Amino acid sequence: MDAVVREHQRTAYAAFLSALHEYERAVDTREARAEQQLIDAGASGTDAELMLRTLELTAAISIDEVLKASVLVELQGPEPVAEAARRAVVAFADHHHSAVPNRWRREPPRRTAARILQLQEALFPAQNAFTMAARAELNRGSSQPRRWRVRAQTQDSPESTPPPAP
Repeated sequence: MDAVVREHQRTAYAAFLSALHEYERAVDTREARAEQQLIDAGASGTDAELMLRTLELTAAISIDEVLKASVLVELQGPEPVAEAARRAVVAFADHHHSAVPNRWRREPPRRTAARILQLQEALFPAQNAFTMAARAELNRGSSQPRRWRVRAQTQDSPESTPPPAP
């Protein structure tokens, strides 16, 4: 039973981490994509145009996979891993939603871009905290194979001798 639970946890953690990586990858390439799109459109490519297109691309990055994958982590737990996932979701959602056009937020694009860059700095630490929590949970009590810990009580038992080298 423990192995089944651990495998479900590993799958949930990996899906969440993969979603975080995909979002970050899209964030990391958005400026280059914005520049290429402006070139393809024949625009002059001023700094202001590039900034606006970059903001549009940032707002267009979907956070749905991050949210979907976080639900499984919440269900699988344990609490320290779920809490690290919640913090990562907040960091990634804050970054995403700060770029979404908001008719009540009347600020110049330069200020919006500065805020997004500041929020972007929180993405890696949040992702790293989740990774560390997930790793700690998956490696908890597994410094050696389980069958060795449980059955290595007698020197004559087959479980106490190492398997042949491949």
